Amino acid sequence: MSFDPEGTALGVQRQEELCRSLVEQRGMTVAAVFVDNDVSASSKSTKPRPQYAEMLARAGKGEFAAIVAYSNSRLTRRPQEYNDLIDIAAQHNVRISTVASGEFDLNTADGRAVARTIAAWDAAESERLSERIKAALAQRRKAGGRHGGPSPWGFVSVNKTLVADPAEAKLIRSAARRLLRGDSIYAIAREWNAKGLRTRHGHTWKGGELRAKLSRQSLMGLNSAGVKAWEPILGARTFKEMQVVIQARPHTNKHETSALSLGLTRCALCGLRMRTSRGGNGYRSLACTRGIHAVPSDRETGDPQFTGSEVGCGHSRIHHDRLEAYVFAQVIAGIEAGHITPHPPAANYRDVGRLNSRLDDLVARKRRNDNAFLEGALSAQDHALYSRQIRVEETAARFELDSALGHAQFDAIVADGLDWQNWTAVRRRNFLSTVITRIEIRPYPLGRKRSPPRPKSMSMDEWLKRDIAFWNMMAPMRVHVVY
Repeated sequence: MSFDPEGTALGVQRQEELCRSLVEQRGMTVAAVFVDNDVSASSKSTKPRPQYAEMLARAGKGEFAAIVAYSNSRLTRRPQEYNDLIDIAAQHNVRISTVASGEFDLNTADGRAVARTIAAWDAAESERLSERIKAALAQRRKAGGRHGGPSPWGFVSVNKTLVADPAEAKLIRSAARRLLRGDSIYAIAREWNAKGLRTRHGHTWKGGELRAKLSRQSLMGLNSAGVKAWEPILGARTFKEMQVVIQARPHTNKHETSALSLGLTRCALCGLRMRTSRGGNGYRSLACTRGIHAVPSDRETGDPQFTGSEVGCGHSRIHHDRLEAYVFAQVIAGIEAGHITPHPPAANYRDVGRLNSRLDDLVARKRRNDNAFLEGALSAQDHALYSRQIRVEETAARFELDSALGHAQFDAIVADGLDWQNWTAVRRRNFLSTVITRIEIRPYPLGRKRSPPRPKSMSMDEWLKRDIAFWNMMAPMRVHVVY
């Protein structure tokens, strides 16, 4: 049977009864029954037919002398499969009998010719049927109907009409709000997994899978032809804004844990971006790494300038968590006082797509460069040079991408307040990117100690309080926030 949506196999049962009657009329005995229910024998079908394959294998072992089917088309409509059946039948003297299509003696040339001809016509009829079905589905889609198949994520089928599934629709709307507020796909997937939420198939959520599901136009109530067909879960404006964010952030580091990295924090001396590291005492810091080639800070024009000779000076280092708290305190105070306003968004779909393609191309170039070095086609010096050029182009592309995207809407980011300590690192960084250009870090002034002395009589808790107070006193001299 090629179609049994209810799974009752009533059609198979009727066909089996007719086949058994034919077996009884011919005076034969049933050795085995092979059933592939709800699997088409059409040449257009891609579903495997395990029972048919087993039947051929057992026929090839000579386990039975005849194959009985309801009709020739129930055996197969795939000419190549029929040729395999003919070869086995001819080699092992197996006869083929059908209720509706008669009997074929495959041990004669005429019998094989007739069987192949009927198989070819069955295949042609199957293809014509496929064409008619496709045309009918296309007409249905243009009229605002469904094409069939499983219900898309977020919906269930009720009387052949899609309606929102309350639980899944709630997740979708929550994900859309969080993306527009600056959270990442990976942060949402991690949180859902931690809460025990699973996909329809019971699997854990992956960032790529969630991105694909949130990019489907069915969420706007549109079918595959782009025609309004059911009530949406997301409005068109919300969906399109979400797509800009998704398309512009496919290269976001899913393990990102710092809101101040990725070029937002720069060394005030050499202008190079500072990287996160963890000291021997366990706390995180941001440091300018000596000798590292990178793109200088965008001091005046807003564009990264690279001469090929800039290297990190290694003089600036600062406590990460204290810097983050200090910057957020400065920014929030400025917003509340009305001195700081968010950067205007400037999302551009065409530029976002172009820049994403450029980043994909740079990733492919880096892979080819690495492979050439591993295969011995590039020297270590040339590999380092090309890698540096790729990094420069990647940084420039990311800078342009931020400009093309603008930033997530400021109102959406702060819609539920400014409790930034409970935000994800990606959301914190997106928030800062809407109001500041960069953070410049200066080294400690010459002759100044980096921490206050600790007398032997002072407890660690007391000294930490003094150390924090000392850090806050030095912060205005070391930290410069550029708006």
